[in-house]
Amino acid sequence: MIADNLDDWLAYLEQLHPTPMELGLERVGEVARAMALDHFRCPLITVGGTNGKGSTVSYLESIYRAAGYRTASQLSPHLVRFNERIRLDGAEATDADILRGLAAVEAARGDTSLTYFEYTVLAAVWLFHELSPDVVILEVGLGGRLDVTNLWDADAVIVTNIGLDHQRWLGTDREAIGYEKAHIARRGRPAFCGDSDAPQSLRDHWRAIGAEGFFPDEDFFIREQGEDWSWSDAKDTLALPCPGMSGGFQLANAAPVVGVVQALQSRLPVPVSAIADGLRIARIAGRLQPYRVRGTDVILDVGHNASAADALAQALADAPGRLLAVSAVMADKDLDAILSPLWQLFDRWFLGDIAMDRALPAADYASQLVARGVGNVQCAPDLTAALDAALEEAEGTDTVVVFGSNYTVADVIEAVTAAAD
Repeated sequence: MIADNLDDWLAYLEQLHPTPMELGLERVGEVARAMALDHFRCPLITVGGTNGKGSTVSYLESIYRAAGYRTASQLSPHLVRFNERIRLDGAEATDADILRGLAAVEAARGDTSLTYFEYTVLAAVWLFHELSPDVVILEVGLGGRLDVTNLWDADAVIVTNIGLDHQRWLGTDREAIGYEKAHIARRGRPAFCGDSDAPQSLRDHWRAIGAEGFFPDEDFFIREQGEDWSWSDAKDTLALPCPGMSGGFQLANAAPVVGVVQALQSRLPVPVSAIADGLRIARIAGRLQPYRVRGTDVILDVGHNASAADALAQALADAPGRLLAVSAVMADKDLDAILSPLWQLFDRWFLGDIAMDRALPAADYASQLVARGVGNVQCAPDLTAALDAALEEAEGTDTVVVFGSNYTVADVIEAVTAAAD
């Protein structure tokens, strides 16, 4: 198929493969070889983990750009525009660039069926090969061992953390999931883990293949010092400003990033000043993203699993007024685990429906809250109406928090941005 607009292409990709997700490298590997996408001419950093991948990619991109390097990054999913997934030197790829990449995949794949994610990652990597950046950063889509991003040998990797998510595909416990995520590492190359309780399966795999594994509080250390912090390992200590993104957990995201930058200094020299600048200015949409709307503080967060819910609860612990939730979740997520740290935290709940098959109906969501003894639950026909109701209710120092999935934030982010004070 050759189309002249991106929306048509994406609609085509959505119906191309019989299932939206299929792990494995054989099919997509054949197409990558046909496209001569066998290796990168510049350093490649691959980022896996359960939560924090997007923030980690953003930190890496920001630091290397602050040091004067040309970057190419692939992230997923997007919130509003598909172009968010492919970033070239800090900017979203244009429709024209993406169309050229998609056409290149179509010309090479023949009769091979690819999933939406496989197809679009190949298109991104084709663009990266054409543009010859100084460093490429790939975000793993799901797991690691059988994810399309694992076709390429990374020069350094980060596994941010390991939590319970996508258990249907990755396994039912942290050991099984850690094993899948561990496979993005390569022999003799640095592999940084941001999880202070890394599964033994991950440690064992890295040891077995001879990767240079680095773990928090063992091989690298962080120390908070007011508005600043320090990162140290056996050789260096760096004094740095706290990350510009919100959330105390951002230090845990930033620490392995600094480790990778230090480990690649011989190939990509970066001064401490660029690390500091990059950490301070990095941003990513939908991660504890603050707004002021109609005189009320509004926070958007894409968190959709137990670990993300814990982080959100910690971030909201010192909120000065009432907390008003605006939420929707996907039916295939563990709602009980998401609600566990949050259900008693919010004073009012405003639920809305999302027009997609995967979404849990607001009425079903409400019934689970009521079963826990929550009485202040209101359902709306959609999330925009739920947000409007919450803003009408809010007063004084109240905070409205929109959370539950990427789709939840995507449904309201344009309206919030347009109405921001």
